[in-house]
Amino acid sequence: MIIIKPLSQCSFSDALQAFNKGFEDYYLPIELSLDQFTCRFGFDQLSVDHSFMAFYNNTPAGIMLNGIKKAKGKKHAWNGGTSVALPYRKMGIGEALLKATLERYQQQGVVEASLEAFKGE
Repeated sequence: MIIIKPLSQCSFSDALQAFNKGFEDYYLPIELSLDQFTCRFGFDQLSVDHSFMAFYNNTPAGIMLNGIKKAKGKKHAWNGGTSVALPYRKMGIGEALLKATLERYQQQGVVEASLEAFKGE
């Protein structure tokens, strides 16, 4: 069973596990330490309140990191990383994370959202 929770209700060790597992087969593998992962929240202005984790049978399976800020009177959001661990792909986890994120964006009055992607993705 898939359960989506705000990252604010999860441990950073679970979040790090979900993040690293989701990127371990990436064309440019990413593995962060806990310090590197938590520093991204300050440096990239990500928010535990606006980010989400997916659990499958109580196991961290995916994560979607988000930030929201107000600029020129309008709220803007950005995706700071999305990953789903290989064994949990094609199960609807990414879709569930995106649905939770879009609902949060709407609740917060976000007018524009963006994400970064490497060329070749």
